[in-house]
This record gives sequence, C-alpha cells and structure tokens, in this order.
Amino acid sequence: MAAAVLVAPALRLTIREERSARLARLRSRVSGRIQGMNTTALLTVGVLVLGSLTSLGASQDSRPADRDDRATRVALTSQTPSEGKALRWSPKGAKVALHAVDGRLEGALSIGPKGMDAQGQASAPNPMAIWLAKSEGSARVDRMWLDRNRDGQHSADEEITLGVSESRGKFWSSGELTLQLPRSAADGSSSVEPRATRDYPMSFWFVEDPAAPDQELALRWSRRGWHQGTMQWQGEAMHVLITEVKMDGVFDGGWIEMEPFDPGVTRAAEELADDNLREDKLAERAETPLAFGHDYEAAVAKAKAEGKVLLVDFETTWCGPCKTMDALVYTAKDVVDAAAARGIVAVKVDGDDHRDLNQAFAVQAYPTMILLDFSSDAKVELDRHVGYLSVKDMARFLSGAKKPAGE
Repeated sequence: MAAAVLVAPALRLTIREERSARLARLRSRVSGRIQGMNTTALLTVGVLVLGSLTSLGASQDSRPADRDDRATRVALTSQTPSEGKALRWSPKGAKVALHAVDGRLEGALSIGPKGMDAQGQASAPNPMAIWLAKSEGSARVDRMWLDRNRDGQHSADEEITLGVSESRGKFWSSGELTLQLPRSAADGSSSVEPRATRDYPMSFWFVEDPAAPDQELALRWSRRGWHQGTMQWQGEAMHVLITEVKMDGVFDGGWIEMEPFDPGVTRAAEELADDNLREDKLAERAETPLAFGHDYEAAVAKAKAEGKVLLVDFETTWCGPCKTMDALVYTAKDVVDAAAARGIVAVKVDGDDHRDLNQAFAVQAYPTMILLDFSSDAKVELDRHVGYLSVKDMARFLSGAKKPAGE
C-alpha cells in the first residue's frame, strides 16, 4: 500500500498498489499526507503546484481506464543515504517492545513482504530476533544483535556496536545498519522461490532515562532509505522520491506514472491553503510580548499574593511549536491584551530541567499550557491545553472563554 504527496505542475501520479489491482483515486495536498495509505511520494521541482494521486504498486502493467496517452512512466530504484544525498523527510519512528532476559533485553522485528506457507497461504515473514546488551564494564547498552538471516542463531557478523551519548539527562544508544530484504514477486503474488533483494537502510536507538526506572522498554527505529526516479516535464527535471509511512518493508519500488491533470486549484490558492500559520503571521503585534517569569515558585507566590490566575507554559529547548508560539502567539496584541485583562501571571517551565513539576502536573507533551487559580487556599486547575494554540485560540484560552461548538 502507498500514498503520495505531490509537488508538481498539474500532473497526476499513478502508482499501483502492491499485490492488488484495486485503484484508489484520492486527491493529495502539497506537503500533506493521504489517509489510509502507507507510502509518501515527494516530487521536487522549481514550481510547487497541486497534483493528485490515483494508485500505487509494483511492476504490473495495468492502466486506469481513463489513462492519458501522454503519461510518462518513471522507474524507481532503491536509494541509500550518502554524503550529499539524503531524504529530506523521514517516517515517524517505529518501535520494538523489549523485555529483560538474563541480563539483556530481547525483542523481535517483523519486517518484509509476505511469503507462502506449506499450505499455500500467504504468511508474514519470520521475525528477526533482537538482543540489546552491555559490554563488560559498560554502564550503558552498547551492543545490539539482529538475526538478519532469521535462523535463530547468534553469529558475530550479526552484531553491531552502538554509540552512546547523553542528552538532557538521558542516555541514547544508537546505530545504523542496512538489511537485505527480499523483493516481492514480480506478479505481486507470494512465493517460496528465492527472490532478489534490495537494500533497506535503518537507524536504531534505545533511550535510557535514569530518572524514570519504570520507563517503557523499547528499541525505536526508522528507515533511512527511499526509492527514487527522474523524469522531464515541461522542460524541467522532476525528481520523484517515495518512502514508507508505515514502515513494514513491504513496498519495494517498481514504477510510477505521471500524466497531465487539472487539479482545479491554482498554485497561489494551494500555497495559501497550506499556510496554517498565515493568520498568526498577520496578527497585529503588541508593543511588548507577554512577559514570562522562569521561576515557578516565585510565580506561584506572586499569584497567591495578588489573587491572580497563573499561566504555566511547559516547554523545552527542542520543542518546535513552543518556539513558533514564542515568535507568533505571545507577541500578538490580542494575546497580550487578554492576559492583561484577566491579570494573569505567566511563567515558563522547562520540562527537561524540572521533571518534578512535569510529574506533578502529569505533563506528557510540549507545549502544555495550564491555567491555575490561587484565589483560595487550594490550587485549582481551571483549564489546560496540549499543543500549539493559535493567536485567536490562545486569547480565548487566557480569557476563560470556551471555543464555540463546530469551530
């Protein structure tokens, strides 16, 4: 299964679903994502114009009934990152659950196209066993073994050394390797016959947090490779890159087909619709941004003494939405005026530096904004929001107004 994000001048992308003749006609958004599919295609050209998706697949030669005779087929080849060549977008990391066994961590990675069992039924490939362990004298996990040939035997050439680094009080054990995964049968069916293989570059990382002894045990990973092809359209070279959204190692390239298509929208309209921050960028600026303290206890004392509402903004130095809110939301006149009208005391808390407060307020993601009332002896949580808030929604949040139904 696959989907596509198109950045192309009025073209329709046709890819066939692997092992399926079903064609899906879906309209895609530039830099968007198709629901229910698990591969993303990015077409990079000089001009960004909406395209649309019809279908996705391997090497079959079927065509939609309304196929345009001007369609151009683009062959896709497997790509591995190298100096100066890398995918500009990567799938969300997947994870393998781990459990402790005899001083090591064990798990299993299920990946690759299906095979056929003795009864002729399609079956998932045998999972690859994974071990994580510490070298003698090492305080952190620095060794990983992955059963690449799926034979259940531990061999030295299947072991890799992990690099260990420390960041924000956590220890990251990470490494890279390239699996050889079998290609799907040419006709899209399952087969027990030996198949050609293709490279499948991966990154692995295991995070240990000494401050959270009961943390989830999991090895996280992401694909580093992609499939790529090139075509000419209206005198411009177009580079087509496809990678998985659902990382299962099933999609193995093949071809895509491009044909002229009227998307029914202009480039300017598409760019306007895609700019989710446009209103916040155009918002009137305050003379001075909303003033935040950085001492939680001092902010609580001030709110209590003055009988005011306290805004606690949990953030981190690596939180992108937090930085965007600092630049666009907390500098907006409507937000500053809403805070002033309610007499709000505001404080920022770095979640990495103050894990005790994270735990006390059950903060799970950033940014998390919480309104606290100290007008009585007891601390009362009035409201909270997790994630980016626009200028309009933040002004409403600070004023205590509720979002209208259906908005």
